[in-house]
Amino acid sequence: MTRFPVFSVSQPIGDFYLAVVPARLLLGVVRINPRTLELNSDGVQRQLSARRVKEIALYTTDPDATFPTPIIIACDEGSVRLTDGKIEFDEGQIIGEVIDGQHRIQGIKLALNNNVNELDLPVVFMLGLEPYQKAYVFSTINSKQTPVPRSLIYDMYSLSETRSPYKTCHEVARA
Repeated sequence: MTRFPVFSVSQPIGDFYLAVVPARLLLGVVRINPRTLELNSDGVQRQLSARRVKEIALYTTDPDATFPTPIIIACDEGSVRLTDGKIEFDEGQIIGEVIDGQHRIQGIKLALNNNVNELDLPVVFMLGLEPYQKAYVFSTINSKQTPVPRSLIYDMYSLSETRSPYKTCHEVARA
């Protein structure tokens, strides 16, 4: 039995729980359920992008890599227990499906298989979601993203107080 402290969050969709979980442990307790063209498919994930998985795995080797955005898990009925401000589940038993973060999960899995150091990940546990609610959460998160203009990203390299290849390239381009 594995236990992690959680923060309870109440929002219109219901209560959910925020915890920090070691990535290697999380990998062994979640499933990814992509949407297919089959008549009764209840998956909500898009098809996995091998390119994106490799980009994330490579990113984990950056000394400043950070994953502050939570992985969102829709927990199966009875797979987790909430007691005394902690969430409990059996290690190695699937507890639910990834609603948001499948590429991070797979990229980190690839990185850990290549001996990248263990990471702790923020995780949101959502309990009792119906399939339409899973789809709603997924579609809301993934359909509203607005890319940041490249010019703004490049301009922010100038904020670094130390030299870096990125800052130098930015300064050369501006000159």
